[in-house]
Amino acid sequence: MRTGKIFRVAAKAIGLAVFGTFAVATALLFIYRPSPPFPPEGYGKDLPPARLLEDFYSYSTADQVKAVVLARRLHWEMLEPKPTDHVRVARIPNFSHLEMTGELKLYFFRDRLMRIAFKPQDAETYWRRLVDVERLSVEQRSSGWIREAKTTGPVHTGSPYIPSAPP
Repeated sequence: MRTGKIFRVAAKAIGLAVFGTFAVATALLFIYRPSPPFPPEGYGKDLPPARLLEDFYSYSTADQVKAVVLARRLHWEMLEPKPTDHVRVARIPNFSHLEMTGELKLYFFRDRLMRIAFKPQDAETYWRRLVDVERLSVEQRSSGWIREAKTTGPVHTGSPYIPSAPP
């Protein structure tokens, strides 16, 4: 009878020790768990701006871009965002680039310029001029409106450049 009681006490002690160790480990995991850094590396503030088009650089604020647009005596129109949309869009009608006129749209996420879309009146002529002037190496892909190219010029070698122009 004594050995049975000893085994029960020992089993309870071992059970409590295992349970206690598990409880402490779980508590430490939730209290002291490592969290990823925020903002994550490469989020934008630690990357250098990239020239998107002429004087427009990625990560510029809307006010900085607006100042560039107004200095060129162009019309600036901030489009009304959808209630669920976190992207704000500015529209510049009659924008000229490479002697081609069209509509330029500037897309801002968290007040930082993230992309542009230029829709010239003659997209094919504009594309040929852009490839020539920017010294782009072009990879043809069938992806609808988007053509992908990478610059081969001295300033932006290997940078992705994706203009929004119909094929």
